[in-house]
Amino acid sequence: MITYGVDNSGILYRPTNQGINKGKTKGKQERNVEKMDADVLDSLIAVLQERKSNPSEKSYTSSLFQKGDEKICEKISEEAGELVEAATEQGEGATQHLVHEAADLLFHTMVLLVNKGLTLEDVRQELSRRFGMSGLEEKANRPQSE
Repeated sequence: MITYGVDNSGILYRPTNQGINKGKTKGKQERNVEKMDADVLDSLIAVLQERKSNPSEKSYTSSLFQKGDEKICEKISEEAGELVEAATEQGEGATQHLVHEAADLLFHTMVLLVNKGLTLEDVRQELSRRFGMSGLEEKANRPQSE
C-alpha cells in the first residue's frame, strides 16, 4: 500500500504496510491509494490533474498552475540547471542528489504537460515512434520548424 501527502513542497510518496500514518504528518493531506497504477508517474499525473481541477490554497502545485506556463517553465529551467550541477558532484550523497534533482525536473515537466492538457501517453507515443531509430535519423526527419 502507498500513501501520498501533498504539502507546500510538492508530492511525497511513502510506502507503508499500515495504510495512512494517522496523526504523524501534521499539515499534510494524506490519501490512501488502494490500487496504485503500475507506474508511479501515471499516478502522479492523476494527482496533478486533480490539483489543476480542484486547486488548494495550500498546494505548491496549485500555485504553479495558477501562475501559468511562464512560472512553470522558469521552474523547469531552474531544476534543469540543478540537475546538471548535481551530475558533476562527487563523493558521498552525489548519486542521491542527482536522483533527487532528476525527480524535481520530471515533476515540473509533468506539471507543464498537465497545464498544456497533455498526458504521459502523449510522451510515450512520441518515444515509441522514436524507439529503434537512430537519433540522427530522427532529427533529420523532423519538420524544419523544430
